[in-house]
Amino acid sequence: VALAFLHTHAATADPRWLGAAHTVMEWVLDAATARVGLPGFTGGLAWQNGAVEPVAWKSTEHNVDVAAAAAWLGQVTGDVRFVEAAADAAFFVATMQQDDGRVLVGTLGDGVTPNRETLALDAALWPLLAGLVPDARADAVLSMARSDFGVPGGVDYNSDRDGVWVEGTAQLATVLGTRGDGDDALELLSDLMAHDRAESGALYATRPD
Repeated sequence: VALAFLHTHAATADPRWLGAAHTVMEWVLDAATARVGLPGFTGGLAWQNGAVEPVAWKSTEHNVDVAAAAAWLGQVTGDVRFVEAAADAAFFVATMQQDDGRVLVGTLGDGVTPNRETLALDAALWPLLAGLVPDARADAVLSMARSDFGVPGGVDYNSDRDGVWVEGTAQLATVLGTRGDGDDALELLSDLMAHDRAESGALYATRPD
């Protein structure tokens, strides 16, 4: 949401959008700054045991979001708190990157133990899109994404590879496009657009199979 507000502010120069992004990110700093384990940001707050309580688990995907939004907000406002928050989130994302190209989804509920039980494609692709993967490791992450999640016509959300995940396939096409592999990117997008869509024109999340 903060990123959407920042994009809208960039397009319109309307200060209300910058203020809205600032409000969102203030909440993130207040409610989701990690208190245990590695620096970074947690899942925020949840209704637990009859009350709103902080949760300790950390998500790679969420920390990519915070790194991007906080860095942008810090650049626009000059507020060092957001610059530091971006660095903390980026550090957490870096720790989730494994030598074999896998990117872990985050931590377990204790906020400390890496979650090695589940792999998800967006945890690998989003750091690439955000520029949070070193060049020396980027090829390994992309290769892992295509080999471990690849299916005919695209990629799956997880490594059971039982069908095309439309959103993730579009994410992969975007990564390929930003890395100069435009032909593969266009092939993936063309295949997505060739399938049935809702009456509104929206793409379905997956294929019927």
